[in-house]
Amino acid sequence: MSGHREQMSSDSFDGNSSLLQGRRFYCRKWALEKLRHCLDTRSVPGQPPGLLVMGGPGAGKTALCTEVVWPTSKAGLAAGLATRCLASHFCQREDQRSMVLWKFVLGLVEQLRASPLLSPGYRKVFDSPSVSSALEPVNCQKDPDDTFKRAVLRPLLDLPPPAQTLMLVVDSLDVGYGPDTGSGNSSSIAELLATNQHLLPGWLLLVCSVRRHNKAVCKIFSGFRKLCLDDLRKPPPVHDVQQYILCRLDEDAALRRQLTPDTADMLNLLHIKSGGCFLFLERVLDGVAVALEFGISAVQGEDSSQHVQ
Repeated sequence: MSGHREQMSSDSFDGNSSLLQGRRFYCRKWALEKLRHCLDTRSVPGQPPGLLVMGGPGAGKTALCTEVVWPTSKAGLAAGLATRCLASHFCQREDQRSMVLWKFVLGLVEQLRASPLLSPGYRKVFDSPSVSSALEPVNCQKDPDDTFKRAVLRPLLDLPPPAQTLMLVVDSLDVGYGPDTGSGNSSSIAELLATNQHLLPGWLLLVCSVRRHNKAVCKIFSGFRKLCLDDLRKPPPVHDVQQYILCRLDEDAALRRQLTPDTADMLNLLHIKSGGCFLFLERVLDGVAVALEFGISAVQGEDSSQHVQ
């Protein structure tokens, strides 16, 4: 394991970090409460093994996952989810290293080894030659599925259930996902987790985020509960959009100075134009604060799909 630690520490990428860590988090109290409910009821027989956080690009999936692990808002702190997060991983479209399957597995093991939420019995499994051998980087690269089962799933299944149900958070699960290669081994993080979801202990909830339009990934997790952040047919996401606009007006004096009856009407249209995309709202409101013309043209002639790729 010493060689494993040395190789992992020499890699500058840390999957247990988010680009949004420390940023202000808005709204989503209902989503945090639903996640808390799913976590609390995970151990009830017949409950799904996971929760799929869904939405289009810019809907706030990564922001929600970040808030769950590192809360900053009053609602996030009140939900108390961070203390029940066993491990996390944030895939990043801009960084290929975040999608490397064997590094995901070894990084997950490192988090589990260091977690105070698990009994000392978990760390004893590394005394086994079969487990320590599977954790060698060269062996994990050859067969990450085997390492995942030997060092993660089987040891967790052998542990007594903790006092509270816990969760594993994996953000942007659709990043790097491809069709089954037929090799018999998983080729992506999504495939690994989907293949082994039935082996998760009953006290562990798998929380994953995925872009709503990625039907292939949504399909392999079809048994999970769903939490859609940008379904404007439902009141909570609509309320979030409206509340976000009001919060920005309340805290941004430059934005308030631009308010006139005409611009107020434009702002009232934002929740429709945004399509539930918080990133679109952020960019438009930032534009309004800096240059009024940019904000008006964005609302009048564009929609969220032109701003978020």
